[in-house]
Amino acid sequence: MNNVATTMHELTHVLGFSKRYTKYFQTADLKTIGEKNLGYETSKYINGKKVTEYRFKGPKVLAVARKHFNCLDLYSLGFENEGGSGTKGAHWDRSA
Repeated sequence: MNNVATTMHELTHVLGFSKRYTKYFQTADLKTIGEKNLGYETSKYINGKKVTEYRFKGPKVLAVARKHFNCLDLYSLGFENEGGSGTKGAHWDRSA
């Protein structure tokens, strides 16, 4: 990553991009959206191990992702569910 991209990446974290802060996300008119309206957890078993994933479904993010991936059927994006506290729940999953 170049310096500008790295700076932008880190600024998104400073501004609150992380699963733990979704409960504080607000609309443009400062109404709290609420975590239940933005995401949900889902679990599945991979090689006998339970893996829990947090899926984000914020309407503005989905609109951008649907356009970017040219996929109108996209219903959520996953947060990273591996790594330490600085990675898990703080980045989009690599599959996004």
